[in-house]
Amino acid sequence: MKPRHRWWRSDQLFEAAFGTPVDPVFWEQSNPASIAKANPDKLRNSGLKIYLDAGSEDLFHLDEGTELLHRVLYDAKITHEYHYVYGADHVGASLRPRQMEALEFLHHVLHPLPPDKTAAEARQKYAPLKKKFGVD
Repeated sequence: MKPRHRWWRSDQLFEAAFGTPVDPVFWEQSNPASIAKANPDKLRNSGLKIYLDAGSEDLFHLDEGTELLHRVLYDAKITHEYHYVYGADHVGASLRPRQMEALEFLHHVLHPLPPDKTAAEARQKYAPLKKKFGVD
């Protein structure tokens, strides 16, 4: 990690979580991107619903780790929802609307939408063409 990622948290805080000195094995086992890379099938099949949100101007630069996690999940075909909000910071005016979007995600996790008839019909219609081109 670079100083731009650590200036806001003390070594003591980091070491309290990950050992003194920091235990690289424990760090790797606790890092969400590493967890997704190590066993994507377990995560993919767990039923866990994942929501990620980051602002492009995050004052703590946490958007960089969130973007990395999104890419790892995407490449592993682990379903998740990701919002990269242009111009948004870690705090400020965008926070409340983003929190409302996160709550709406949770609402849909607890109360799933019914199957989409239009989408199902489109999938059925285009399935032969996709099959012809070897597309899942």
